[in-house]
Amino acid sequence: MQTIGGTTGASTIVNSIYLDWNATTPPLPEVVEAVAQASRQWWGNPSSSHGRGAMARQQVELARERVGQLVGRPAFDVIFTGGGTESNNLAIRGLLDRVGPVICSRMEHPSVLHVVEALQNERTVHWLDVDQRGVVDPEQVRETIVSSSKPCLVVIQWVNHETGVIQPVEEIVQQAHEHGSIVHVDAVQGIGKLQGRPWSEADTISLSSHKIRGPQGIGALVGASCQRLRPMMLGGPQERKLRPGTVPVALAVGFGVAASWASSSPSRYDAIRPLRDHLEREMIQMGAKRNGQGKRVPHVTNVSFEGVLGDELVAACDVEGVCLSAGSACASASSGATSAVAALLGPKRGLEAVRASLGELTTAQEIEKAVEVIRRVVGRASGDG
Repeated sequence: MQTIGGTTGASTIVNSIYLDWNATTPPLPEVVEAVAQASRQWWGNPSSSHGRGAMARQQVELARERVGQLVGRPAFDVIFTGGGTESNNLAIRGLLDRVGPVICSRMEHPSVLHVVEALQNERTVHWLDVDQRGVVDPEQVRETIVSSSKPCLVVIQWVNHETGVIQPVEEIVQQAHEHGSIVHVDAVQGIGKLQGRPWSEADTISLSSHKIRGPQGIGALVGASCQRLRPMMLGGPQERKLRPGTVPVALAVGFGVAASWASSSPSRYDAIRPLRDHLEREMIQMGAKRNGQGKRVPHVTNVSFEGVLGDELVAACDVEGVCLSAGSACASASSGATSAVAALLGPKRGLEAVRASLGELTTAQEIEKAVEVIRRVVGRASGDG
């Protein structure tokens, strides 16, 4: 692998070009204000029986209703969590009492993949194949379920966190339910980005506030099956005993505001597609290869440059004021091949993978500047710069 060096200067973080919206999104001004207002006015414990507690509880329940409306579920089905990772953990571990084998692919987010890997010590895990597009075959899901003597738990993401490829979740849910199995859908990267609710019949779905321009530190697990989950922690009665502890009122309020905004976000994200396509074409002209050929969300591209380490390219671009990612932010603390791209195309492509994820605030001028920076960095890596 070529090491990238020779970059000089330092970027001003405030003015950097942010192309890492899959990692987190800038909170809406309305969200920032709502969180601040809640912190000032509704700081009571929502579990308290007095008036101040009741005021806080009212705000939490309003937020719960807004999140439910976003995903087309009643507020009673919404369990607030600490984020998408906790939601996935709670769903998978909480549903185990009702199933035998677990069915999953190695393209999943680390918060799913590592949980399922750990379960291999105690139960059967069936790993699904993924085609060259990065898509799971619903027929293989059906065949795996039919071959089992017990109901299965199918865990599938709606949108891949690295490649942006969309999975056929509606068909998978249908196949699973027809054969007596249950499904958890990780919808974190698709909510607010795509029209429709193909996961609407799933038993549980997970979502995260900070992926839809809400505050960090809160997410939700949604579904009627939440009523029958086994809790991971013990303590108080909050969130139907599934997440004991004081509900963070201000974060819930901010999440509710973001959820209302996200209901109209898909059209704004669809408008980003030409910018994403332009950036991708330019990188391919530089020699990049696209990772994942399946149908994608409109704002994500993932490519690999032959012989260039993804994390080094990301670091060099960061110095010049462009924020990219070498993979999932939840997996980037340790260097190595990104799990999804490596599972799809092999370890080498995974090590060379770079993801750009655009957002509602991304401009054409920023994309042109990003193209210049990436071309310069790649040129240095290849010895042309």
